[in-house]
Amino acid sequence: PLNGSLAYGPELIHSKGISSIQYTKDGSNLITGSFDCTLKMWDFGGTQLQFIGHTDAVTSFALSPDGHYLVSASMDHTIRIWDLTTGSCISTLRGHNQGVTSVIYSPDGHMVLSASLDNSIVVWDTTDGWKIRNTYFGHTDWVQSITFSPDGMGFASGSADQTIKVWGVKVKLDVL
Repeated sequence: PLNGSLAYGPELIHSKGISSIQYTKDGSNLITGSFDCTLKMWDFGGTQLQFIGHTDAVTSFALSPDGHYLVSASMDHTIRIWDLTTGSCISTLRGHNQGVTSVIYSPDGHMVLSASLDNSIVVWDTTDGWKIRNTYFGHTDWVQSITFSPDGMGFASGSADQTIKVWGVKVKLDVL
């Protein structure tokens, strides 16, 4: 029921606090990220999949627009790409020298942004082997939150330096 009743108790979810939660694209599952270094997908009958590989807290995750992949950010300084049907880690990305606080897909799925305690934002190209397209600096403290503009041509970031910055993506990726 949609009345705020307890769906799962603490003994069933994670061994530490939940940092992020999101429905899958079709709404049939919930995914949770946790300070216990894991992500889990729930089908309302119990755990369906576990995503295990991070070695420190999961801080954020995002689902690809097509619903096939999940990217996760962690205090272990990495971003991981997961297959949403198998729970397998496809790749581990390293582009920050401190914990990663946030990740988000572009509306077309061709880019992923990651933000970090190292005050940077990295643009990853999902169409070209997850290469780094650009790294943005400008905040004077860690970047907590990022969001793409609806057209994918820009993004905004919020930081512990108490500022919001609006950025343009230098190269819009076109897939032929």
